Amino acid sequence: MMNKDYVPIPCDWHSQLEVAILRRLTLDILLVDGERLRHWRGVDLLTRDGAEYLRLRSDGGEQRDVRLDELLRVTQAASGNVLLNRDATS
Repeated sequence: MMNKDYVPIPCDWHSQLEVAILRRLTLDILLVDGERLRHWRGVDLLTRDGAEYLRLRSDGGEQRDVRLDELLRVTQAASGNVLLNRDATS
């Protein structure tokens, strides 16, 4: 069943997330609602109920799934390099 509220992200964003997972990068993430997630690692991309999610894991072992269309900005924590920036596409 397709989630009608979900808006797919651009393919190049998806690719950037795959690379971040493969390289085990630590990420800082800003969500569209203003919530900030600091120092999380992406561990998987998954699809559930017609929406795509980034599975994250903290250094403390906490796990969280974030819908890809809720990502506003994703940066590499160590360098500050921007991987995704929704503001740049507006």
